Amino acid sequence: MLHQFGGLLGWLILWSYVGTLLNYVLKFVNKQLLKTKNKEGKSRKLPPILMKIFVRNHKYFGIAAFTFLILHFILQFITYGLNITGGIAASLICLQLFLGVYAVTKKRPRKGLWFNLHRVVAVLLVLGILIHINFPYLIKASTTSSPANSTTSVSPTSSSSSSQTSASDKIFTLEELATYNGQNGQPAYVAYNGIVYDVSDNQNWKNGKHNGEKAGTDLTNDLSRSPHGDSVFKTLPVVGSLAAN
Repeated sequence: MLHQFGGLLGWLILWSYVGTLLNYVLKFVNKQLLKTKNKEGKSRKLPPILMKIFVRNHKYFGIAAFTFLILHFILQFITYGLNITGGIAASLICLQLFLGVYAVTKKRPRKGLWFNLHRVVAVLLVLGILIHINFPYLIKASTTSSPANSTTSVSPTSSSSSSQTSASDKIFTLEELATYNGQNGQPAYVAYNGIVYDVSDNQNWKNGKHNGEKAGTDLTNDLSRSPHGDSVFKTLPVVGSLAAN
């Protein structure tokens, strides 16, 4: 499925970028080891294979991260639209690549403003990626953690969900939901977080299919792994709720 491929690209971006960061970590550790000596008076150092893989190929890890980023951004944008946290992380990766290309083409020494900025962006990018990955879970936690006895603190998402659910009292079983698959003149319904939505008039759901997903199914598990949350459902009409298993 496309959202799963998008998730795979996201992880490839992360690990490619980790490969670029190991360049700095290994060089620092190796430098510290060279300052120490064993009983025979010989300097210690990291295994050459590590330095060869992560230090010599630093730029290739950066190019890989940027390539996966472009593919991930295009796929996620087509599927879910623009995501703020993803856009910030993507911008930081592009800035890192620009600084790296600038240093290589201009043959700049590893010091000065560009190098310090390169290191700062590296730290910011780690934070940006972590926020992007965990943002849906933070949002979900914030919308479900309001105290039960609170009457004044109600999250917008919870209020929206409550008003939408009250729009219809019909309760669908999974078997009933499966009949609304958008085929043979049937309406196209999908479920998410216990709410059933009508996607029949949505042009992205022609013939009950959209980016590998099918109408008549519960999309909760699939979309909960996406960094884009439930924003795609805000404009869809609610037709009922899904029966608890």
